[in-house]
Amino acid sequence: MYSMKSKCYLILIIILFLGVNLFSQEFEKSPLVEIAGKNINYDLLPPEPYNFSDSGYICWENHLDSNSTIYLQKILPDISEPVTVFSSKNKSTKPTIAIGPEGGIFIVWQSIINNTWQLLGRTYNNGKLSNIDQITNSEFNNISPSLSNVRIVWIANGNLLTKPTDSLNEESYILDSINCSNPTIYKLSSKNSADILYEKGDSLSKQIFNATQSTMYPSYQVVWEIKKISNYSNNLNPKFGIDGNFSFQAKSNGFWKICYSFWSGSLIYSTSYNSNRENPDIFTYPIPTKISYNETP
Repeated sequence: MYSMKSKCYLILIIILFLGVNLFSQEFEKSPLVEIAGKNINYDLLPPEPYNFSDSGYICWENHLDSNSTIYLQKILPDISEPVTVFSSKNKSTKPTIAIGPEGGIFIVWQSIINNTWQLLGRTYNNGKLSNIDQITNSEFNNISPSLSNVRIVWIANGNLLTKPTDSLNEESYILDSINCSNPTIYKLSSKNSADILYEKGDSLSKQIFNATQSTMYPSYQVVWEIKKISNYSNNLNPKFGIDGNFSFQAKSNGFWKICYSFWSGSLIYSTSYNSNRENPDIFTYPIPTKISYNETP
């Protein structure tokens, strides 16, 4: 995880399924996607100040009549026209985006191929789309992909699998097995470290697990550590924020509540409403402040 060196306040916003709770400034809302059909399952690629990039992107899936389409759109610093990444009568869903291994924007999604879910991917760079790569080809359904800038994770036959995005022809590595689902990887993971959240367990008693990768020096041995981070009876929908904090929903006393962390996962807080709060997402943004010697970060 990284730390903010500039002096700024980080304001945490949790967007809830039942309304929007904003704990600071007021924001104007306007439609971003107005394409006909059902537009769902978006993924965001925020700007990366540490790579001197101010560009932000969104991808999502659209279903209209019998067609499934994956779209990509630049939304920062200005909004561009949507790019059609893939369109087919075969069902396609769960798009995810990150910086590609050779630059550009790498987009991965799952499509039905020969009656099973397989993962497909392609890169958008300098206004052009690459050829489509078939990332998986197995007898099992390969579902729920999630991308970081260097790694992909997904589920196949209840197993949590991963491989580097610059070595998609390599065999995948099984991180965990039996009843794994819904993984998400921190987008700013590096070749030497990674952070993954996922669900594990039966449908009515899922727990949230965290798989972290570290590298031992000077041997450069890669070590994965897996631990359970949830404590409630049923826990779903883990999500990372852009600075490494995370959220998920948890069932407690008959209600869904939101659990979330500050400061890269060091603490976990939960909402205490006596009503359901579901499908959380975390957005963190800086507010620069003037410091004592008249400079702004």
